[in-house]
Amino acid sequence: MTGNDGMFTSLEDPGDKEQVSFGDNSKGKVIGLDLGLTCEFDKNCVVVKSEKDKSMVFQGFRHGHLYLVDFSEMKTSSTTCLFSKSSLGWLWHRRIAHIGMSQLKKVVKKGMVTGVKDKPCSACQAGKQVTSHHPMKTCFSTSKPLQLLHMDLFGPTTYESIGGNLYCLVIVDDFTRYTWTLFLGDKSETPDKFKVFAKRAQREFRLNIVKVRSDNGSKFKNYKVDEWCDEEGIKHEFSAT
Repeated sequence: MTGNDGMFTSLEDPGDKEQVSFGDNSKGKVIGLDLGLTCEFDKNCVVVKSEKDKSMVFQGFRHGHLYLVDFSEMKTSSTTCLFSKSSLGWLWHRRIAHIGMSQLKKVVKKGMVTGVKDKPCSACQAGKQVTSHHPMKTCFSTSKPLQLLHMDLFGPTTYESIGGNLYCLVIVDDFTRYTWTLFLGDKSETPDKFKVFAKRAQREFRLNIVKVRSDNGSKFKNYKVDEWCDEEGIKHEFSAT
């Protein structure tokens, strides 16, 4: 939210509201009730303050028998933002990668879904009851790059890349968290791709790879990878999966 209406691509009038009559018989719309504001009048001006911290929200000046506030002269910085704290329900809605409200509104307007309510779904509410985030890692088992590399392969993807690849080998350095992404046409290319990567990384960092860790998939757990790791003195560890 922002106080600068120029930042909006579209802005709709909230519609008719209750009206209040002024001393000159003119009328205006009531835009809010119980906003936590107080008014202090003297013979020259009126000051509207926040009840919470007594700060001035705006002021008006007396003209004849009326106190007028010129809101057009109240400049709002375009960098000023108003925000509200997200509820835990919405936090889990995003954590488990459910569709965002902006996209949900689009499909509702197009009539693609019906019966959608403007509140967190039941899956998000149930998820937060049994799920907790992973604690932040404060100590590391490695002290320099290439001491431990984590590897995983995903694919086949729904669509081919420009080069005709369907798989992706992801390698993460445990110490620096630096990530390499290698594209493969087939998962059988994994051993050869890893060998080329390992030689290049060791030359670049001028360090030796000590350990690599992967799952128990056949693309990692095979004689090609094991034989090459033994030759290079690299320990190959496997996860529980």
